[in-house]
Amino acid sequence: MNNQEQKINLIYEKSTLESTDILELQKKLTERNVRFDFQQRSIMTCASIDFFVPIIQFVTSESFLFGFTASATWDLFKTITGFAYNKFHNRKTCKKYNDKTVKTPPNIHFDIGNTHLVLPVDIDKDKYEYAIDKFFKYVSSHTPNKITYVWYNETDKSLTTKTEEQIINEEIKKQQ
Repeated sequence: MNNQEQKINLIYEKSTLESTDILELQKKLTERNVRFDFQQRSIMTCASIDFFVPIIQFVTSESFLFGFTASATWDLFKTITGFAYNKFHNRKTCKKYNDKTVKTPPNIHFDIGNTHLVLPVDIDKDKYEYAIDKFFKYVSSHTPNKITYVWYNETDKSLTTKTEEQIINEEIKKQQ
């Protein structure tokens, strides 16, 4: 197995994580022989759809899923998603627009190749664990050719999947 298969990258906005958080994640992943790289992104102004700009983003390759036994991969997935939930559950982030500031649940992604999972840290723990289980089953059985976003729909307790192109087209229609 090469290092690329055993690597998780973390990209996070300034002021969202403390150095102790980074060390905690690094320790947990290093114990499992996973290389952990991280990069702090400063607060930025962007002309983008908010959905595509997470405050925290875990990134790995599709081959990462197959580089370990199923149970080891599941444990790693649970470790990372559990960290995100414990850190950001019931927290709000501020988004500044020209005319207002809005407090919203944090936008956190776990990207595995072309699959971008949007972690629902604003729901209760049982529903979160159910969603994470669904996410894992999804990424274990799907390899999309296009960038695909997957999120938990609390209303009908299912996963919603849309390609990046579909989301952009829907947003354009809303703006017209």
